[in-house]
Amino acid sequence: MAKGLPQIGDKFKEAVQKIDQEQRITDLQAEVERLRALQSPKLETEITKLRERITNANR
Repeated sequence: MAKGLPQIGDKFKEAVQKIDQEQRITDLQAEVERLRALQSPKLETEITKLRERITNANR
């Protein structure tokens, strides 16, 4: 094999990392939704309060 030529795996390394990151984001979004469903009433109330505080602080 000729020296100086990149390995085929090196060419796809960034793409694989991006796919891995996208999968991790998807997994975390699903986990957030699962947790929201489990603790829905209390959690949603707290989220609403936090949103109101942020909105009022930005005025």
